[in-house]
Amino acid sequence: MSENGWRFCGNRRSVERLRSAARRRSPRHAFLLTGVPSLGKRALALRFAQALLCEQPIDGDPCFECESCRRVLRGSHPDISIFSLEQQQALAGERGSKATTLTIETARSISAQAPLRPMNGNWRFVIVDDAELLLPDAQEALLKTIEEPPPFLVLLLVSADLEAILPTIRSRCETIELGVVSIPEIEAFLQKTGVDPETAEAAAVFSNGAPGWAIRAANDPLLIEESASIVEQAVTWIESSTFDRVATAFALSDALSKQRAETIAVIEATAGLWRDAMLVRSGNSDRIVFRAHADMIERFAGSCELSELLTALSSVWACLDDIRANVRPRLALEAMVLSWPNTPVRHSAVA
Repeated sequence: MSENGWRFCGNRRSVERLRSAARRRSPRHAFLLTGVPSLGKRALALRFAQALLCEQPIDGDPCFECESCRRVLRGSHPDISIFSLEQQQALAGERGSKATTLTIETARSISAQAPLRPMNGNWRFVIVDDAELLLPDAQEALLKTIEEPPPFLVLLLVSADLEAILPTIRSRCETIELGVVSIPEIEAFLQKTGVDPETAEAAAVFSNGAPGWAIRAANDPLLIEESASIVEQAVTWIESSTFDRVATAFALSDALSKQRAETIAVIEATAGLWRDAMLVRSGNSDRIVFRAHADMIERFAGSCELSELLTALSSVWACLDDIRANVRPRLALEAMVLSWPNTPVRHSAVA
């Protein structure tokens, strides 16, 4: 594979599968790109289309310079149609619709686009973002298009939840799974695109392995500031006394209903800190993520057994699972913090 000829961050095996199809000029009629949010699924679907529509492809890579590539990058190529919840809401805006799923009407619009012949290239691409939001009857409406596609159609379903797609749809698509990307890889990618080293490091650290989020954060300092604040809250929580830990747990449980995303983010940040402490304790200090809090991490790593740190980390994941299972948040959070090791005493320097 050429050195990142697709200008895509991470998931090289998945990229190579699509690149091979582009190099052979023989794409399947339907693909299902899946993975957690902000991994670049939609961007990868567009890059695949770009590679096949490129007028001067180089061994499966788009040239990024021809008129076709420029149109794809501008979002104005006539042989690419994109459907998403945002687009559906925009089209329904005059009626004041606030639907949170992709409706059967949208599925019918997708099917109506499928028979339209390409205007410039050899293929017509239909990209369905937020495919996990397609209602079952909407998915059924798409089934005939997937089963009997015109020879020039390439349908790309982009879904954050593989299980939300009906088995009858999944079995007829080639599934491309994307996973989280390492922090160093995201940081290096951002620097190659011209982001300054300090911003690239911060965006990568707070990305949780999601390049899409990191790319947005590199262009929006507020996102980095908000993430740094969340980690600071997690640090303060971990460093506090048992009494204060429980008090914070109760406060967060009360805030969960109104500020769910923010509260979950603080809980997840504690998992990252405990993980870093485990890395230090096991002699892998070079792999920690939250380097700005190395002092606190090293104090816990130096005073706790590896088993204690593992128990703390496991308690966080158990708490998150309990919250998703609708266990009372106060009970879940209290059980979590009571599983954490005691805060090590700070040793003052002797004069």
